[in-house]
Amino acid sequence: MRLKEGLKIREIAKEKVILLQGRTKADMTRVVSLNDTSEYLWHSLEGKDFTCGTVTELLLARYDVERERAENDAVSWVSKLTEAGLIEQ
Repeated sequence: MRLKEGLKIREIAKEKVILLQGRTKADMTRVVSLNDTSEYLWHSLEGKDFTCGTVTELLLARYDVERERAENDAVSWVSKLTEAGLIEQ
Protein backbone atom coordinates (compact mmCIF):
# COMPACT_ATOMS: atom_id res chain seq x y z
CA MET A 1 0.00 0.00 0.00
CA ARG A 2 1.01 3.64 -0.42
CA LEU A 3 -0.08 7.02 0.83
CA LYS A 4 -2.17 8.73 -1.83
CA GLU A 5 -0.01 10.80 -4.17
CA GLY A 6 -0.28 14.57 -4.21
CA LEU A 7 -1.52 15.03 -0.64
CA LYS A 8 0.51 17.33 1.57
CA ILE A 9 0.39 18.19 5.23
CA ARG A 10 -0.60 21.80 5.85
CA GLU A 11 -0.58 23.82 9.04
CA ILE A 12 -3.85 25.59 9.76
CA ALA A 13 -4.47 27.30 13.10
CA LYS A 14 -1.41 25.53 14.56
CA GLU A 15 -2.81 22.10 13.59
CA LYS A 16 -1.33 19.72 11.03
CA VAL A 17 -4.00 18.72 8.52
CA ILE A 18 -4.48 17.15 5.11
CA LEU A 19 -7.13 18.72 2.88
CA LEU A 20 -9.12 16.40 0.62
CA GLN A 21 -11.12 17.90 -2.21
CA GLY A 22 -14.64 16.62 -2.75
CA ARG A 23 -15.36 14.54 -5.85
CA THR A 24 -18.31 16.57 -7.06
CA LYS A 25 -19.39 20.16 -6.79
CA ALA A 26 -21.81 19.19 -4.01
CA ASP A 27 -19.02 17.68 -1.86
CA MET A 28 -17.24 19.94 0.55
CA THR A 29 -13.53 19.77 1.20
CA ARG A 30 -12.74 17.35 4.01
CA VAL A 31 -10.02 17.99 6.57
CA VAL A 32 -8.06 15.22 8.28
CA SER A 33 -6.22 16.32 11.40
CA LEU A 34 -2.89 14.65 12.26
CA ASN A 35 -1.28 14.31 15.67
CA ASP A 36 2.52 14.26 16.06
CA THR A 37 2.74 10.48 15.59
CA SER A 38 0.62 10.53 12.43
CA GLU A 39 2.74 13.34 11.04
CA TYR A 40 5.92 11.36 11.79
CA LEU A 41 4.52 8.26 10.10
CA TRP A 42 3.28 10.25 7.10
CA HIS A 43 6.68 11.85 6.49
CA SER A 44 8.44 8.50 7.00
CA LEU A 45 6.21 6.69 4.51
CA GLU A 46 5.52 9.36 1.90
CA GLY A 47 6.31 8.05 -1.59
CA LYS A 48 7.07 4.50 -0.37
CA ASP A 49 5.31 1.16 -0.41
CA PHE A 50 4.62 -0.10 3.11
CA THR A 51 2.75 -2.64 5.21
CA CYS A 52 1.34 -2.60 8.72
CA GLY A 53 4.62 -4.27 9.70
CA THR A 54 6.54 -1.27 8.36
CA VAL A 55 4.40 1.07 10.45
CA THR A 56 4.94 -1.14 13.50
CA GLU A 57 8.71 -0.97 13.08
CA LEU A 58 8.62 2.82 12.75
CA LEU A 59 6.62 3.07 15.98
CA LEU A 60 9.00 0.74 17.81
CA ALA A 61 12.02 2.71 16.58
CA ARG A 62 10.65 6.02 17.83
CA TYR A 63 8.63 5.17 20.93
CA ASP A 64 9.21 3.04 23.99
CA VAL A 65 6.18 0.75 23.56
CA GLU A 66 5.53 -2.99 23.61
CA ARG A 67 5.42 -4.70 20.21
CA GLU A 68 1.76 -5.72 20.67
CA ARG A 69 0.72 -2.12 21.27
CA ALA A 70 2.76 -0.91 18.27
CA GLU A 71 1.13 -3.58 16.08
CA ASN A 72 -2.37 -2.63 17.24
CA ASP A 73 -1.66 1.07 16.75
CA ALA A 74 -0.24 0.39 13.27
CA VAL A 75 -3.36 -1.52 12.19
CA SER A 76 -5.59 1.22 13.63
CA TRP A 77 -3.62 4.00 11.88
CA VAL A 78 -3.71 2.24 8.51
CA SER A 79 -7.42 1.50 8.91
CA LYS A 80 -8.30 5.12 9.74
CA LEU A 81 -6.25 6.50 6.83
CA THR A 82 -7.78 3.95 4.47
CA GLU A 83 -11.30 4.94 5.58
CA ALA A 84 -10.40 8.59 4.99
CA GLY A 85 -9.20 7.80 1.45
CA LEU A 86 -5.55 8.60 2.17
CA ILE A 87 -4.12 5.16 1.32
CA GLU A 88 -4.02 3.41 -2.04
CA GLN A 89 -3.79 -0.37 -2.12
